[in-house]
Amino acid sequence: MTRLCFLACLLCLGCAVFAGCAEPPDETSVSFTVRGQYLGPAYDGAVAVISHEAIPGFMEAMQMPFRIEESVSLDSLREGDKIRFLLADRGNGYRIDSIRVLPPDTPLTLVETSPPDSLSNATP
Repeated sequence: MTRLCFLACLLCLGCAVFAGCAEPPDETSVSFTVRGQYLGPAYDGAVAVISHEAIPGFMEAMQMPFRIEESVSLDSLREGDKIRFLLADRGNGYRIDSIRVLPPDTPLTLVETSPPDSLSNATP
């Protein structure tokens, strides 16, 4: 019986090793479409401070800074604009991949926000 247990354990260990050799899932394609209100830039435009709606299964509604991809510009946005953005992880952490202004009368479900602090001239 001991030999049988030893072989069973060896078989389980072998399966675990081979399972560990499998390629991990491709997490670089994870993205979410999010709506919110633009509160302003931070870190010299490298970050957008946004009050956003809940992202089901990922994050509650809150106000927070988001890094933006280099290809995204905040220049056309005004504080208070209602926006839709793509939050994506392309292997470098979650960043805003694209952003679009929504009509001003778009209803949003947001948490109460406070003005962003003095991050506009800080360095990330």
